[in-house]
This record gives sequence, structure tokens and C-alpha cells, in this order.
Amino acid sequence: FRIAITGIFLALFVLPSCSPPDFDPDWTAEELYDYGMERLEQEDWLDAMDAFRAITLSHSGNDIVDDALYHQGQMHIELKEYPLAVLVFRRLISDFPQSPYSDESQYQLAYATFLQSNPPHLTQDKTFEAIRELQYFLDVYPDSEWTEQVHELLQECFDKVAEKDYRIGNLYYKMKDWEAARLYFGELLETYPMSNWASRAQYEIAESYAREEKYSEAIEQFEIFIRLVRLVRPWITGMPSPVRLPRTSLRRANPRAATHRENPSAWRLRGNVRPDTHRPSGHCPGRCRSLRPRPAPVRSVRPPSTQAGACHRPRG
Repeated sequence: FRIAITGIFLALFVLPSCSPPDFDPDWTAEELYDYGMERLEQEDWLDAMDAFRAITLSHSGNDIVDDALYHQGQMHIELKEYPLAVLVFRRLISDFPQSPYSDESQYQLAYATFLQSNPPHLTQDKTFEAIRELQYFLDVYPDSEWTEQVHELLQECFDKVAEKDYRIGNLYYKMKDWEAARLYFGELLETYPMSNWASRAQYEIAESYAREEKYSEAIEQFEIFIRLVRLVRPWITGMPSPVRLPRTSLRRANPRAATHRENPSAWRLRGNVRPDTHRPSGHCPGRCRSLRPRPAPVRSVRPPSTQAGACHRPRG
């Protein structure tokens, strides 16, 4: 009886899941590719994956193998199989360095690596690995159309590793251990000066001096903060209430200034940005732009150059 039950279970559940893919093994590479694209359009990821894998295994000399690898890697990302995506894209770059997919594959490889990284409070080995892959991209493909996305992802990587240093420094800041807080904030500013956490760190360095009533140092550090926010997007949301320094203290810091209006540095010391010098949040010179949440990567299973309705890219 137990044997019969086991046989029924295998027949109903196990064997169907192990059934061969729904295509003829004698199909040509082009027929397999067309079948894979049809299944892909229907979001039948597994059958499409089988078709593209069959091309790479049985038709390794065909000139659409790089197409098959590209779509295979994209589907691994879609299925959140990030280590497999890294392997597939790395093979594409290694075996087909002249492929039109090579630059995007390098970006997708770095992105799949970044998606494996830990939260900011844990070790960031995968984030550093993604940074290396992105820097390699900029060295090898400086004129690629994917350069903009690479800079955005690189900024996101820097922000993530900088956040860990900021959180440690901020913990000491909350404990009023000003020296230790300034030590971590200083390391952050030295290593990741263009991260979105740099302005927070610089502000809290200045604020720590103000809370110690070291007003001359506080004014100097707030001046640095003002210059910094002109380079990166100003950090305004969530800024803590600054220390309101006594006017007599400001006079001691700069005896020639009797009022805030006469001494712009004193006005800035209150933690504000002067209206006439504040730039719109959308402004950012050069490549140093602040990141909005990065949009989802291009999920298209066809390369940008492929015309709508085509099954695969034209061959020369």
C-alpha cells in the first residue's frame, strides 16, 4: 500500500516537474531562440531559460549564443538568482568581448553583485566588489551609453558604505562623545567626500564643537559645511535643531561683527543656508548629483537596438 501511494505521488507531482522542455531537441539555434523569445513574452521564464540554455550548450558555435546568454542573465536577475546572473554575464564578457552586449553585461554583473550586498550595518564585501566592477566598466567602456547608470549605481554603492561609518559616528554623537564622533565623521569625509552622508557628517562635526562651546571651531566647520552643500545636494530633511549660540559668543569669535547681519558666518552658524546662496535641490554641478532611489534596471529582454517585433537582432 505504501509503495502504491509513493508511486502515485511521484506520478502526480515529481515526474511532471522533471519533464523535458516543450521543444524539439533537433531544432536549430534560430528556432530555439524564437521559441525562447515567445515564452519570454508570455513571462514563462523557466521554459525560456531552457531554450536559451539549449542554445549555449548545443549550438556553442552559433553567432546568437551571446544573445542567448544575455537573455539568460536577465532572467536570472528577474528570478532573483543573482549569483547565477553574475556567472552568466561574466561568461558573456569573457567569451564574447566584442559582443554589443558586453558593456551592458558588465553593468548588469556589477548590479547583480550589488543586489547580494548586506544591509549597511553589516559587512559590505559585496558592495566593494560591485564598486570594483563598476570602476572596471569606466576604464574599459568610457564612452558607453550605460555610463550614466554606472555613475548612479557607483554613487549608491559609496552611499551604502559611507552610511556605516556615519551610523557609528552618530552613535558617539548621541552619547556626547564628541572626539570619537568627529574621528569617524572625519574618516567618512576623507574616504567618501561626495557621498550623500558627507554633508550630515560635516554638519555634526560643526554642531559638536558648538555643543562644547568651542565657537571659533564651530564657525569654521559650519563654513566648510556651507561649501560642501554647494557641491552635493543639501541635506535638509531630518536635520537636528542646531545650538543657538549667545550673541556675546559670536562677538568673541569675530569681534568686528556685532550682529548676524554684519557677520554672515554667525548667521550660518545657526545651521541654516542663506536664501540668496541656497541652490535648488535639483541643481548639482558636474557628475556629483544626488541620488533619488535608483530606478529598476532595464528589464527588456531585447537590446535597445532591436526593433519592435523582431525575434533577434539582425545579423551582418
